[in-house]
Amino acid sequence: MHEELLKLWKDQLSTRPYYWHHFIVQRSSLAVGLLVNMRKSWAQTLLVVPQIIQYVETTPLSSHELLDSLFVLFEQVSASASPSSEASSDLMKSNLQRLIVKLSAYFSISENNLNLGTASSQSLRNLDRQLPQFELDEEYRIIKMNTALLQKFNASKEALQYKPFQILFSPSSRSLLRFARQQLEKGDRFLTQLEVEAQSIDGRQFRVTLQLIRKHHGGYTGFLQDVSEVEDTANMLSLLSLAMEKVGEGIVVYEPSGEYRVLYVNEALEKLTGRVRTKIIGQHVRNLFLEDTPVFQDSNHPIYSDGGWKGEVIIKSRGKDTRIAEMHTQPVYDDKLNLLATVGILRDVTEERQSQREILALHHFIEQIFYNLPYAIFVTDEHFRIYYWNHVIEKLSGRSQKAVSRQSLKTELPEILNFVPLNIFSEHQTGKLLFKTRFNGALFGDKKRSFQLSVSGIQHEN
Repeated sequence: MHEELLKLWKDQLSTRPYYWHHFIVQRSSLAVGLLVNMRKSWAQTLLVVPQIIQYVETTPLSSHELLDSLFVLFEQVSASASPSSEASSDLMKSNLQRLIVKLSAYFSISENNLNLGTASSQSLRNLDRQLPQFELDEEYRIIKMNTALLQKFNASKEALQYKPFQILFSPSSRSLLRFARQQLEKGDRFLTQLEVEAQSIDGRQFRVTLQLIRKHHGGYTGFLQDVSEVEDTANMLSLLSLAMEKVGEGIVVYEPSGEYRVLYVNEALEKLTGRVRTKIIGQHVRNLFLEDTPVFQDSNHPIYSDGGWKGEVIIKSRGKDTRIAEMHTQPVYDDKLNLLATVGILRDVTEERQSQREILALHHFIEQIFYNLPYAIFVTDEHFRIYYWNHVIEKLSGRSQKAVSRQSLKTELPEILNFVPLNIFSEHQTGKLLFKTRFNGALFGDKKRSFQLSVSGIQHEN
């Protein structure tokens, strides 16, 4: 449905003067991501907000033009709603209304000086983000900053507001800052990024990556990231890579479209397939599987779609051996909602399935023995609910096993309970004879017969 809505939205915007600056033309993946996430939840919609803000603040598209385009979208969502899609349409309209309010609040703060009342300060606090951020006026004076920046520089708001931007950096970095400023002022670029040395109010110096963005309506927005945090991230990625190598399940990462080439496999998958990764990486992912199975033959199998899938597959192992694996796939998106890859996790269940088959075969064998014995045999639980009876008792009672399954013995053979102690299961004894007696009774009609009743205890494993 989002493809149709995207087309309608694009057609409506094509007459607007800002059409060619809009991300629906310049970065269609952002427009698609917005529509897809609005259909899911407000939390998912929020993931797209930073990308929209960055787009507006680094391109000629103004905030007013953005909001106008969102109102156009709202009209299209309302007009295209049908009874079958009413719930989805209502969710999209709700998320879109909240998005318009949030972006309106953000840009109204961004385009006004901080020297306002308490309300603006409170709104700014609501926009705090994890990374240190600031805004500058045309003279490169700090007019806004978030809590993360104040904490990073061990400073109060009063100590930084309206001060020259250079106060955040050591003297050795200021020539680089002057060069970046010249590039932005000349209009050569909207954004510049460089690594410089920052300096907190108490004199502590640390390396940061600075991203400085020129806003089309005047002024600048900046972001800082401590290089040590980047190193921590690299270390974390290294640990994650090591963890992926050592987990017991096989992991395969492959292209989500096109040739579906394998990009990565871990050690467990090498063991599962009996092949080294150099023989797997670069090949079509289907080559992991047995040729006469659907996952190999069907190009429309769910593992080749952008949705997750869980099921069983048969893996080609070394020689003519095969292994049964439980496979779970999941798509991987980047922060711009571009589909990057598909990850598959495979758990070897060969022995587990073999054990299950053996148990089922044994169960069938024992059931056949019980069924063909010349005795009336039935199995109940401790509440006397019937789970099984054989063909002898079927013949005597005229009732099939299927008809009496889960029924009470009190209903089907009430006379038997006159001869069985009601507390017979209280001692929880298994594997032995619990009770034995002889009696005369009309169990299966009017005619009385002589019976010997033997009751043994068995244990049921849940």
